[in-house]
Amino acid sequence: MQITTAKLRVLTEQLISHSKNWYPSQPLPRGTRGGYKDRFGNEWVRGPSRTKGEPFEWDVQLGAKATPGMRNLSIDGRYVNVSLKGRVTH
Repeated sequence: MQITTAKLRVLTEQLISHSKNWYPSQPLPRGTRGGYKDRFGNEWVRGPSRTKGEPFEWDVQLGAKATPGMRNLSIDGRYVNVSLKGRVTH
């Protein structure tokens, strides 16, 4: 059974600081689609919003180290759409 309601922690410094070599004074790590990479290798790309009143949502492309919980939120195991409040919107 696929989970369609969940609240996720949106992109934060704790998710990004995946490397001992990255410091907050440095630019954020970027992925191949121009999004921000988190410590699990997921790429957070800004996309059109499906949530009224929010200017955009995150199109999260799941990385090789994505957690099983994150994969369970995905329709196809490859991406999850997340509102600015952390809700799965797909």
